[in-house]
Amino acid sequence: MRDRIGGISEKMLSQNLRVPARDGLVERMVEPDIPPKVSYRLSPLGQEGSAPLHALLDWIALRAPDIVLAQSLHDANLSPHS
Repeated sequence: MRDRIGGISEKMLSQNLRVPARDGLVERMVEPDIPPKVSYRLSPLGQEGSAPLHALLDWIALRAPDIVLAQSLHDANLSPHS
């Protein structure tokens, strides 16, 4: 996973995966090597949530121009100069 993200340290990856592991979305496996090796994978619950999450991310990517336009219009209406 670290290699796929790029530019993230083992420590930072571990810190960022604590909450999803606690939530049951990620499984953490410690292998009894020296030094110990830690690996992660999606749990069944995490796998179940991945399809709706991918669909949401695809929708956001598709609608990003509309979202940016809405933000600009909103910000313009809140501007003290308008």
